[in-house]
Amino acid sequence: MNIEGFVSTYEYIIKRMIRIFKVKNKDFVEDIKQELRMKLVSVYDQVIGKDSIENLESYLFIILKRTTINILKKESRFKHLSLNQKKMKSDEEWINEIPDTHSNDDSTEKVEEILIFITDSFTKDEINIFHLYFEKKMSLEKISEMHQTSRETIRRKINIMKEKIRRWYT
Repeated sequence: MNIEGFVSTYEYIIKRMIRIFKVKNKDFVEDIKQELRMKLVSVYDQVIGKDSIENLESYLFIILKRTTINILKKESRFKHLSLNQKKMKSDEEWINEIPDTHSNDDSTEKVEEILIFITDSFTKDEINIFHLYFEKKMSLEKISEMHQTSRETIRRKINIMKEKIRRWYT
């Protein structure tokens, strides 16, 4: 079996990984598929001519699952950045980028939808906490002092708000 045949034979495992991890972003799905195909090619070189692997399908499933998890972990490191920050590929520097509000970019629309959801679903107090923590980058301690409550209470409120947004968004 050649490399193309090998990859196409096990393409269904790649699709299964996308379904298991519920990846929604189409560009990110394509990136993951490409990474997993590359992993299959590297495994092909190791596996060809060896009869030592009894259940090749299970072996590939585990390898692709671990690869997918690593990709998602790497991506999740950048999820909690400010919405106005992007990473430049050269020199690994962070820059602030203000999106053009006149463009009909998908990400701009999504951010607007999330902001509308926040204003409609949260109390003024919760919106204030959200604003101070995510936009003003204030510490939990400072916010708790301002609201005359414990740091743990503020942390719980923020986590509840984030979970509400996640549930609504997915």
